[in-house]
Amino acid sequence: MIYLTDVSRLDPADPFWLGFVSESRRQKIERCARVEDKQRSLGAELLLCYAIANEAPDLALPPAYKLRTDGKPFFADGRWHVSFAHSGKYAACALFTTSVGVDIQSHREADRRALQKALTKNQIDMIAAMPPNKQHDAYFDFWCMKESLVKCVDGVSLLQPAEFQFANLQGRLAVFYDNYTLRSFGVVPGYSLAVCCEAAFSPLIVHPSIDKIKETLQTKKPV
Repeated sequence: MIYLTDVSRLDPADPFWLGFVSESRRQKIERCARVEDKQRSLGAELLLCYAIANEAPDLALPPAYKLRTDGKPFFADGRWHVSFAHSGKYAACALFTTSVGVDIQSHREADRRALQKALTKNQIDMIAAMPPNKQHDAYFDFWCMKESLVKCVDGVSLLQPAEFQFANLQGRLAVFYDNYTLRSFGVVPGYSLAVCCEAAFSPLIVHPSIDKIKETLQTKKPV
């Protein structure tokens, strides 16, 4: 599943929350200078805790994932795959039984130079052919799908333009790349969310509030 929450009310200094996150995450939060960055970093791992409580209750909390040399998180036993993302006032986490990548991006003025590097000419032409009021959002849909692909598939670079087969699913973009499926979602206004997963999948997006996450974690004790 994919989990998404608004972290703007999250207190990154609350001992209750910090008791549920890994030591590496606590150190990462401490290094953040801005409160907003602390909230996003904390919120991403709290979503993983919430996901574990609902999908893998046999796993202990704080979550015992590790980081590869390229920064990708993984569980040593290989049963679960995880991906984190955050932007603006939202954090996201995906927990799947196959390789997964998730990305979220708040919409802002498109960086055309980055677009030229990250997309192929066919993809740029596809955006240009869209109605003008769809082009800005489409840029972020494409960008998020690229990011989610990089997080999911080893050896793929964001600046390595991959040719995709695009489809339109209920107004949002879907992409088919080798044995991977990428889909974009407009879950909240002003944001794009994309998920990449190995093989076909029917993603379910869960949007718990901070209060709901706390209610759930109150029934768990960190080890």
